[in-house]
Amino acid sequence: SRHASMDLPRRAPGVVSSEKQELLDAVRFGRKEPANPGEDGRQRWKFTHRAVVYIVNHSMSQEIVSWRIDGTDENIIPAMASDAETGTHVVLVVDASGSMRKDDVSGYPSRTSAVYDC
Repeated sequence: SRHASMDLPRRAPGVVSSEKQELLDAVRFGRKEPANPGEDGRQRWKFTHRAVVYIVNHSMSQEIVSWRIDGTDENIIPAMASDAETGTHVVLVVDASGSMRKDDVSGYPSRTSAVYDC
């Protein structure tokens, strides 16, 4: 093509990306559990495989979200380290919608009160 240097490499037929293969392996070999349904009410599934959690759609063909549970992709900071040592800080975002005023958390007048007490 005229812009050969801009062309993306093509995969051979039948070759699956490593990310897709990891998802396929999780569906095939991982621990399967029901997950919360999607916004459309359809069933979602949770698979745990090789220290990764995958949430997938009802047909188990599309990943919704995934995360590692062993911390290998994160820079773990010791709990006792001070902010001065690490240069870190924490930002807490709390939902302030009307549902947070409900009094359905035992021992608290509202969900918001329960969040701030944690």
